[in-house]
Amino acid sequence: LCVCIGGFITPLQVWAGPLSGGDVVVVLLNAGNGTQQITASLDDIGLTGVGSATATDLWTGKTLGAAVVGSVSAHVASHDSAAYRLSPKPQ
Repeated sequence: LCVCIGGFITPLQVWAGPLSGGDVVVVLLNAGNGTQQITASLDDIGLTGVGSATATDLWTGKTLGAAVVGSVSAHVASHDSAAYRLSPKPQ
């Protein structure tokens, strides 16, 4: 699933897909010039009706300190990406 910001051919892209156990993987991709903030709502990436999720950075293996609420966001450098495993938190 590609949730493209501003159309399919754009330098800012959000790619997401389902994982086992109800988790979702999300990749925030900046193919443009300059650092950009990229945001995707949990609904748009397949976590419909989920209030919050635990996020694990797939590049570092570290769990982010604060829960992801409503959307996931990152400042992504030019021609770089951020990748997370999102695990829904019980409500």
